[in-house]
Amino acid sequence: MSARPHAAPLRAAVLAFVTLLAATAAYPSPGRAAPPVDEDRGILPAPVDYGYGPNVRPTLAARTRSALSLAAAELVAWVDGSQAHLEGAFGPPITWPIVGTHNVLLADGRVLSYGPLRAADRRPENFVYDVWDPALGTGSDAHLVLPNTTRADFFCSGQTLIAATGQVVMTGGDTTVDGVLNKSHERTAFFDPAENRVGAGAPMAYRRWYPTLVTLPGGGVLALGGREDIGVPVIVPEVFHPTSGWRTLLGAASAGAFGSTRDNWYYPRGWLAPSGRAFVLGHDGSMWSLDTAGAGTVTRLATTTRPSNYALPSLMYAPGKILSLRAERWAVSIDINGATPRIDEAGRLAQQRLWSQATVLADGKVLLTGGSAVWNKLQDVAYHVELWDPASNLWRRGASAAKERLYHASALLLADGTVLTVGGGLPGPITQLNAEIYYPPYLFEPDGSGRLAARPTITGGATEIATGTSFTVQVGAGQTIQRATLVRAGSDTHSLNADQRFFTRTVSQSGRTVTLKAPPNKRVAPPGFYLLFVFNERGTPSRARIVKLV
Repeated sequence: MSARPHAAPLRAAVLAFVTLLAATAAYPSPGRAAPPVDEDRGILPAPVDYGYGPNVRPTLAARTRSALSLAAAELVAWVDGSQAHLEGAFGPPITWPIVGTHNVLLADGRVLSYGPLRAADRRPENFVYDVWDPALGTGSDAHLVLPNTTRADFFCSGQTLIAATGQVVMTGGDTTVDGVLNKSHERTAFFDPAENRVGAGAPMAYRRWYPTLVTLPGGGVLALGGREDIGVPVIVPEVFHPTSGWRTLLGAASAGAFGSTRDNWYYPRGWLAPSGRAFVLGHDGSMWSLDTAGAGTVTRLATTTRPSNYALPSLMYAPGKILSLRAERWAVSIDINGATPRIDEAGRLAQQRLWSQATVLADGKVLLTGGSAVWNKLQDVAYHVELWDPASNLWRRGASAAKERLYHASALLLADGTVLTVGGGLPGPITQLNAEIYYPPYLFEPDGSGRLAARPTITGGATEIATGTSFTVQVGAGQTIQRATLVRAGSDTHSLNADQRFFTRTVSQSGRTVTLKAPPNKRVAPPGFYLLFVFNERGTPSRARIVKLV
């Protein structure tokens, strides 16, 4: 990371104050209703925040050299080290070349981030792709900004990794028709990480804006929901398979599951269930089971839970278990391992956090970042993180970020066990062309020194494993491994990361060889790419080895 002359406390305070004043002037008063979701980006003026990195706008042609990754000593100087082992810590903000609305962890550990360069320019070439390589640090030379070769706008699309190839599939998004903004399209694109290239694919049958993609046991992808036009939800799911293309599930059409009731069409909360069916949790609290065989069928379940809305996250934090934020600051845990979902209370947040992001960490705890009490406004902004421990069912307050992460922000677990938090804005209140990296408590020495702990290392072993089988990895000499975890590579946008999965694996060790067992089947652990972490006796994780589950 670049040297930190920008981090002087006085300058930081002045910048924050000026930014807040500008944002308050640009955004409607607290009494005004939030803009409806159909009126998306670019409708409000907003100041641009590049973070504390170089105050320049990165371009496609010029990329300046800068220092590489954040040194441990610099991180200690930045944070209150006495609490880092309990609360974690944020590194200093860094400049990001685009508004990172969509983020996908690639099979090689890099991050594909895509979104608009700025709000005022709605031409397709303004919508670009960025590939960040964390191994090169956080300077501009660690980013490869790619032009939009498809001439399509995949803003507010669905995206996920194709299990067999590691390519990123993107479906649906935004378009302009006869000069009218925020129409939907049916186009599909693929990012090939081997070529660093985005290419067009076969279109869907339906135009979709705000769809959800769910990986199926056979490696196909289920597309749920989205909006075909203003006031016209898409109630028919579709399935994509790399070898056969798209097919519609007319038998699974459902206005209840994907219709307008509490905007159930908007990024439906859907996951592959251990039964092999898809489980869909409505924003209205309804629950559905969807079978993708043949023309498809969908069944409404008798179980219901508290209502929620599209601005609150849900994630699968354990096999067949979903943590979901609901209305009135409540959280619930939904167990879908049996024939009937079981609902348990999972605590209550200290404040409302609309447009927050939920990320499962390497140790299985859940990290909540960003959000505010009022829809996309600088009102009761949640700068601090909250950590939920499934073992105790308790929430704990953690470190505070420097930047507001509201609508169009994103968070993603990285292979080194840190979490990228990025984006926000479009529309306002602040266009965030910056990112911050969160270092969870498990990365620090427990003595309150703020020093980063020594980590175990995975030096070799399996890179492709089959469900239900045992496999081995090698670790550093003299290292004792007591635990291993698998976390599915994430894909995050709009408070939804449907790809997240977490598994704890028991281990046996003989010298430098650690033996562990893969998850039992593809219904519990859909095929694809997973982060394998091993933990030493002090609870410190290694950097992940990315393995392919087949």
